[in-house]
Amino acid sequence: MKKETIEIHNRHQEDIKALKIQISTMQAEKEEKERRENEEKQRILEKSINKLGWFLTITCVAVPYIIALIGIEIFKAIYTSVSNKTDLTWQKVIYISLAVVVTIILGILYKKLKTWCFKKAKTLKLTVNPDVKLSYSASVSSNKVKVGKTAILRQKILDLAIRGKLVPQDPNDEPASVLLERIRAEKQQVVKDGKLKAKDIKNDTVIFKGDDNLHYEQLADGTVKCIEDEIPFELPDGWTWARLGNIGEIITGGTPSKSHHEYYGNAFPFFKPADLDQGRKTIISSEYLSEKGKSCCRIIPKFSTAVCCIGSIGKCGYLNVEGTTNQQINSVIPNIDSLYAYYYCSSDYFLEQLLSLASATTIAIVNKSKMESVLIPVPPMVEQQRIANTLDTALGLIETLEVEKSDIIVAINNVKSKILDLAIRGKLVPQDPNDEPASVLLERIRAEKEELIKQGKIKRDKKESVIFKGDDNSYYLRTDKLIESLDDWRFDELPYNWSLCCLGEICDYGNCINVDSTSIAESAWILDLEDIEKDTGIVLKKIKKSERNAASTKHLFHKGQVLYSKLRPYLNKVVLADEDGYCTSEILPLDFSEIIVPEYARYFLMSPTFLRYANKCSYGVKMPRLGTTDGKKAILSLPPIEEQKRIVIAIEKAFSSLSSITENLS
Repeated sequence: MKKETIEIHNRHQEDIKALKIQISTMQAEKEEKERRENEEKQRILEKSINKLGWFLTITCVAVPYIIALIGIEIFKAIYTSVSNKTDLTWQKVIYISLAVVVTIILGILYKKLKTWCFKKAKTLKLTVNPDVKLSYSASVSSNKVKVGKTAILRQKILDLAIRGKLVPQDPNDEPASVLLERIRAEKQQVVKDGKLKAKDIKNDTVIFKGDDNLHYEQLADGTVKCIEDEIPFELPDGWTWARLGNIGEIITGGTPSKSHHEYYGNAFPFFKPADLDQGRKTIISSEYLSEKGKSCCRIIPKFSTAVCCIGSIGKCGYLNVEGTTNQQINSVIPNIDSLYAYYYCSSDYFLEQLLSLASATTIAIVNKSKMESVLIPVPPMVEQQRIANTLDTALGLIETLEVEKSDIIVAINNVKSKILDLAIRGKLVPQDPNDEPASVLLERIRAEKEELIKQGKIKRDKKESVIFKGDDNSYYLRTDKLIESLDDWRFDELPYNWSLCCLGEICDYGNCINVDSTSIAESAWILDLEDIEKDTGIVLKKIKKSERNAASTKHLFHKGQVLYSKLRPYLNKVVLADEDGYCTSEILPLDFSEIIVPEYARYFLMSPTFLRYANKCSYGVKMPRLGTTDGKKAILSLPPIEEQKRIVIAIEKAFSSLSSITENLS
């Protein structure tokens, strides 16, 4: 069994390797072609921009102004004319009436003109720069946000599929044109039978290639137009292009009235956009209808493809059960292979068409008629089934790899936590009897502190915490008259030359230098919480004051200090400063001087033991923080200085190896 599994895995690896080679070649050709096309389009568009810019200026500013002036003259003329023929009372009535009517007309004209101009401007903006397409809508599609390599591979495989390059063609397959002709005949028969209205097929068209090798479209009224500029790529023999509305029926969903509670229950699935995240296996809905509610809705049959067309444009799911949807979803009920239709709707090519058709409003919308006009490459029916089966296998493998990758990343993070846990308990590196014990270091620190108190340079902290061993050989913490057990820290079995101390003993926890933002140089580094990656402490970006709105008071920090985020400690954001700068007041700069190796202190603050304590002691529900008193009372396991250095080297070596694995997985 194990041998067979290895063989299957090897075959999968070979399949993936072959696919990658094929994809890379196709992608290079595609990118080169797109680059040349974009350069040409950009050159043409740049010439048009200036002309259209002047036109929009005149239209939006000059024309309404001229119309207003003409309107005023008309008012004057009417007023003068009327005043010569009627008495003063009727002059006022007629003048006011005419003024109101003309003002309303001018307002309507101006509004329509303004709407048209801004629509033109947005259209131009979207055409000029494809990288900012539909940037006016913040909720266009979650499908295009930060995808990983497996998602890119998935899209490339789908792209191969809809271009006829995933499976070989069979000349014996019935051509797609015959299939589409049969679908049209069946629709016409349904109309004759009275089960469908004639208006439902009035937009059906036929796309074909002419003798000049260009693509044409025959409309329902018999007229023919060339659509070569709409065709994105060539198709294999036996394939043909069609409009999405011609290969099946598209149904827009609706929501039963919420005021009728009897419409809702647990009998019939009512799908919403969030439910489509299930993708190929969309079965469970977040809400269900009663039998009475079901009777108010259009029923979407099993094996239809539901596509979100309001908000998260392009999100789609393959319904494995009969159901209905809300008004944000258009469902495709195909007369071709249902899985091929779903995979086509999952492709980037389909998504790009939807985005280009989306209305230029606050929330992007693609209505039913626009969706019906989308082009779909149609293979012969038998090839559709071969493509769907191949995609099921290939994408299933990718999904398995994604799951395994996620499991590995979780395991790596657990290993990192375990390494830190071992490190702070003296179990990561061997002890050296020649190292100066940590107790000696602590005694020296305490003696220096007493001397400073005697000299009056600092005051004794009346709430200072002291760690001691009880008669039961367990550790306790005394703060004033309060005595607490340290069993939760589980530090009972530390090496002989280690010691325990409070964080407040060895650093100036909470003692920060506040600086008004007006006193900070424009070139200074300003660190905010959002700049730090959670759990790793990696600074994602360094931003200068001139690049950031830094109005609030900041904390000054120096190179070598440990920067601890007291806000939402569960995010585990701890940084070792590599240069001087300023940070938000939610970050505490901790100075360990020469008492502790800063890297060791940072790793301790990131350890699961300290994290557990910080989360437990945090106050505040929405924005929990670790308070200064609890921060000072936190227990720190202190190794000898030389062992701290060895621990840091061991951690960084292990983390480096684990990071390499994570990068290779990505």
